[in-house]
Amino acid sequence: MKVHNTDIYRLLVDARIISEMTLPTLENFRQKWQLSKFHAVLATNIVPEHKLAECLAVHLQLDYVQRFAASDFSPGVFAHIPFADARRCQCLPMRFVDSTAKKLQVVFADPTDAKAIATITGLAGLEIEVSVAALTDIINAVSTFYPVDKQLKSLVSQA
Repeated sequence: MKVHNTDIYRLLVDARIISEMTLPTLENFRQKWQLSKFHAVLATNIVPEHKLAECLAVHLQLDYVQRFAASDFSPGVFAHIPFADARRCQCLPMRFVDSTAKKLQVVFADPTDAKAIATITGLAGLEIEVSVAALTDIINAVSTFYPVDKQLKSLVSQA
């Protein structure tokens, strides 16, 4: 698993998506609301979320998942990451990368979130291959594709 400790602000400036002049305002907003840099960029709408996901994928050399379909998921992937953790870490397990099922492709909204990636790696008990997708797409796909019994079990255990 490769963790990308990339400064999202710097990446966006270098890609000429935002200017240096926006950084102080963005950082003040982030600190005021105690957000990650990723979530500050999304919350301010300074960069549309699909453009942010695409930019992260290009600059970090990750697969960019634009759509999710039921056929995208390997059988059994949802057993490796509980529903509540997928929601909390804003990720979605997709498929086993190799024939031995020891490496799992997981799509994250923020591939620079080392804590979320470490959490998911620990839960899955497998090597993780990180991909990226837009946050809204991941949230919708988690709710759509996770088996209902996994969702209900998670909700009951939180009550």
